[in-house]
Amino acid sequence: MGTATLYRGSGECAALAIRDLSTTGARLVGATGAGEGELVRISLELDAEPVWVTGEITRTDVQNAQVAVGFRETSPAALAAIDQALTRALARARELAHASVLVFHPDAGVRAQLERDLSLLERSATSCGTPLEVMWSLHEPAPHDTLIASASAPETATLLAHVIDHAPAMRRVLLFGDQLRSVDHALSSRVSAVLRTPWRIRALARALAIDTNDSSMALLPEDIEPE
Repeated sequence: MGTATLYRGSGECAALAIRDLSTTGARLVGATGAGEGELVRISLELDAEPVWVTGEITRTDVQNAQVAVGFRETSPAALAAIDQALTRALARARELAHASVLVFHPDAGVRAQLERDLSLLERSATSCGTPLEVMWSLHEPAPHDTLIASASAPETATLLAHVIDHAPAMRRVLLFGDQLRSVDHALSSRVSAVLRTPWRIRALARALAIDTNDSSMALLPEDIEPE
C-alpha cells in the first residue's frame, strides 16, 4: 500500500509500512514506541507528494510491531489524496485478481497441485504441458502476470527466452525438484524467483511476490504441500 513516517510529540520518528488504509485511519507496521491514546503526526507516502495527517493511536500490538491509528480533523486535500490512493489500490487488486499464472510442467500431477494451492492464494492458473501451450497462452486476451516453469524440462531455457521477448513484464519462477541443484547462470539471470518441491504455501506466495505480511495471509494454513 505504501510507507509512512510517524512523528511523536517527543521528537522521535519511525518509518512504517502501511497495511490497511481508509479515510478514517490506518494500520501501520513497525516499531514506534507510541502508546494507546497518544496523538501523532503521520506522513503517508502514497504518491510523489507526502500526505500529512494527525492521528490518535487507538491500538498497539507490540508482539507483531503494529499500531492502529484513527485520523483526526483530516483536511479535505488529505482525504482526497487518500481516496485516490485507495482507488488506485483497488484497481490494482482487481487487475491481479483477473491475472492468471501460467504453469508449465510435464507432470500433470504437479500442475494440478499448483492449481490447487494457487487457488488458496486467490490466483487462477492456466495449466500447460508443453512450451507451445505457453506460447499460445501469451497471446490470449486474458492477462497472465507470472510463469512457473519446470527446471527439469529441457525446453525451459528456450521458453524463458521467448517469454522475455514477448512478455518482458511477466514474473518468471523456476520450479525445482526436491533437491535444489545449482542454477546455470544463463538460466538464473532469466528468473525472478526459484521454488523447491515439495513447496509450502507461504513459499509459493513469496515466489509470486504476494505480500506475506498482509493480514489475510494469517488465515492461510502453514503446512500445505503436494501430496
